[in-house]
Amino acid sequence: MPMLRKSDLIKMLQSIEGDPVVIIQKDAEGDNFSPLSTIEGGFYYYPETTWSGYVVEDEDMDEEDYLDEDAHKCILVYPIN
Repeated sequence: MPMLRKSDLIKMLQSIEGDPVVIIQKDAEGDNFSPLSTIEGGFYYYPETTWSGYVVEDEDMDEEDYLDEDAHKCILVYPIN
């Protein structure tokens, strides 16, 4: 499954009527959920596997990092807890 892009998320959110709260699933099994607290941009994601990786702040990257084709500019979402 390809990674979700900001433009895809915007389209999905615009298709939902009203102003519901946003809840995020905390695990793959769907056993735990948490309200979304905030989102933040200015990061790059480096996948280590098909399901996880690490994130580097934009300001901490050097010129060589930007040339890495595995780096993906990303948005982080944070749960309340």
